[in-house]
Amino acid sequence: MTDRKPYGIVDVHGHIGLWPYPPQNHSFSDADEMAADAGIEICVVSSAKAILYNMQEGNRELFDELPDYPRFRGYVYVNGSYPEASVSELENYGRHPQFAGLKLHGAYAGKLVDSEDIAPVLDAFGDLRAPALVHTYSATEARALARAADQFPGINFIMAHAGGIEYVEAIEATRHLPNVYYDFCSTWALRGKVEFALQQVGTERILFGSDLTLLNPWFALGMMESVQADEDVKRKILRENAMRLFAIA
Repeated sequence: MTDRKPYGIVDVHGHIGLWPYPPQNHSFSDADEMAADAGIEICVVSSAKAILYNMQEGNRELFDELPDYPRFRGYVYVNGSYPEASVSELENYGRHPQFAGLKLHGAYAGKLVDSEDIAPVLDAFGDLRAPALVHTYSATEARALARAADQFPGINFIMAHAGGIEYVEAIEATRHLPNVYYDFCSTWALRGKVEFALQQVGTERILFGSDLTLLNPWFALGMMESVQADEDVKRKILRENAMRLFAIA
């Protein structure tokens, strides 16, 4: 197991709630224990229920519980198949003191981030000046994100999973866009992908995401520890870049 860092890590990609996969430790208290063990000071989470089943109910439960867990910030999940309801969700939670941004999962919603149905949601979201975490596990999803980032230059997009096993194509499709950031949590560790991103986009746009509670954060931390880069670069990835992006004091 990799050693804990001498500073608090900021994790930009977490979840609360049950998934149709083996891990069963899915509550806020489970996530809090996982994060504390891994040295994660701040973790931004979305609701699995909102993503998989019921957007409104999942968002409500997440933001109702957040005040009891100061380690966490919340993403509002929005669904391009329900644009009007999604805008209402942003209105409901965009001013919550622990609100941190927007979460999109086009693979489950059936609407990629560049869909015309999502445009009014992103229009409304732009006023909140917060990042949008977008599930991106393929080059196709990455190209959609590139089009959305070009259309909405005032929004900072986080490419969740950085394209998965198609990370080369994903990064090449988006590297010219200064408002696209990358997190590499994945079940595929794939040695060398973070180094490739560092070569293509530099250090300022790479973030740490763990995918807890779906994955144990030590898996992503171990992957990051193996990156061939000095400790100053790793500190930016594990903490400083996210602190700046989310305007965390």
